[in-house]
Amino acid sequence: MELMQDLNFPIARPLMQSSLALYMGLLLSIYLNRFTSKDISPVKPIYSRVILGLSLCLLIPGIIIHILSYQSLTQQGRLLYEFNNGDYKLTLAELDQIEDDFPNLTETAMPIKAMKARYFYLNNQKERAHQVCLLGAKDNPQIYFGESLKAQFYLQEQKQDSAYYYSKLAFDNLPNNMPHYNIYMNTLVAEKTLQKSIKHLNMFVLSRRYSDYLEHLFKFTCPGYCLRRCLCR
Repeated sequence: MELMQDLNFPIARPLMQSSLALYMGLLLSIYLNRFTSKDISPVKPIYSRVILGLSLCLLIPGIIIHILSYQSLTQQGRLLYEFNNGDYKLTLAELDQIEDDFPNLTETAMPIKAMKARYFYLNNQKERAHQVCLLGAKDNPQIYFGESLKAQFYLQEQKQDSAYYYSKLAFDNLPNNMPHYNIYMNTLVAEKTLQKSIKHLNMFVLSRRYSDYLEHLFKFTCPGYCLRRCLCR
């Protein structure tokens, strides 16, 4: 595992290659008649050649897709590393070299366009950051990552109404996602919306987030109060 990381070798690469190897194996078995029973007459050589030719024609776009996927996976390594560590050091020139159209998702189904948005925002290209967030949301609308990220941007810009809209959209559709929960609660804290926050109490208790709920609740009921620090005493 460490050797693959040192060589910038994507872990998902062997999984992708397995399908190609299987296809090639079946192709060769048909051409060589390896799986033909003795009781069954083998495929005529002319038919074998036709099948081989058609299969090779179909194989060409498959190889192209594998090459593009491999290049994308090697580029995604640093992007995923910095995303997981919250340390965004890629320059915009390096960011532009990372393909985000095909494939448009990482091996963990994260939209690449939306992952780039943080870099644009940190480089003071806020409008472009908001745009790629929405584009990323279209690439994978199931995880609401782009909406949650837009909510974070709007919250930093102190646009509470927009932050509340996008954070609520992400939270309502994927409530068990911790980042969605955190940004939504932070938005409620910013709005001082105690009544809305209390509505989610039962949900957080059932999902074992009661302490997190209280932590956000105390942020605006008792400024400067740290629940975890108090519990650790």
